[in-house]
Amino acid sequence: QDGDVLIMVADPSDAIVTQALGQLRLHLANRLGLIDEKIFYPVWITHFPLFEPTDEGGVTSSHHPFTAPERVDFDPKNVEELLSLRSRAYDLVINGEELGGGSIRINNREVQRKIFAALGLTQEEMKEKFGFFLRAFDFGAPPHGGLALGMDRAVSMILRTQSIREVIAFPKNRSAGCPLTGAPAGVKKEQLAELGLLNLGGKNILPGEAQKETLLDRVSWVSRIGIAKEERSVMEEVLREAQKLAAEVNNLPVDDEPIRSVVDAAGIARPGLTAKKSELAEKGQLLKSAPAVKGNYFKVANILE
Repeated sequence: QDGDVLIMVADPSDAIVTQALGQLRLHLANRLGLIDEKIFYPVWITHFPLFEPTDEGGVTSSHHPFTAPERVDFDPKNVEELLSLRSRAYDLVINGEELGGGSIRINNREVQRKIFAALGLTQEEMKEKFGFFLRAFDFGAPPHGGLALGMDRAVSMILRTQSIREVIAFPKNRSAGCPLTGAPAGVKKEQLAELGLLNLGGKNILPGEAQKETLLDRVSWVSRIGIAKEERSVMEEVLREAQKLAAEVNNLPVDDEPIRSVVDAAGIARPGLTAKKSELAEKGQLLKSAPAVKGNYFKVANILE
């Protein structure tokens, strides 16, 4: 019918499709007011897949390689059969939010060996990486499992916050950075050498360093504003000036008494100047770099979390 909207999502990965459609479903339900916020719907999610496919044609653990399988009579070399296996894992979900999860663990050495073999480990690799773990089964391991609840998720549900970041003590931003501490910080090659990580002789370029993203590219991506080639030099100079100004502000003393103005704050225009429309606005070019325009406004895509 007129006014109907059909939304399709396509990707080679079933996980990406289902996750995208799930987020879209919740977004539309909230936007259209279809969710009764006064009701709680707790549900147990079980029968998780034990393995997930890899791009190389093998499998990897959906949770971790110590989760017990639903059955043990499987062929570790049969990828099709491995992808059909279910795990003895479980999640507690309330109103679509995962509150906690857990699983029954493997307590049999031969079953653990089959799982390692399914993941592509040879007998030598099993002995080298998990020899101590496999030997521990000789002393007897009783059936065991558990359930871990996320306290921050529980608090977020109780307070009905829009995002779990509102109740996390030190939340990270979309770039995985910590606004409080400034992490992640740069690491010196000497520090990496001490740990045996990326020890390339000290002077060699680290992998990917030559293709390092520039500040302009980062700002362009975050703001969703396209930068033309002829504009790059000007914009790079503007960003350098902004960085310089930010550095000067950061170096200002923070313990001094703040400066107070004896004049009341007010909007003051320079004498003889009057507000006027931008020439770009007159020509309809003010929003030419915008990825999308709606109602003569700069439009950005809504990010679903």
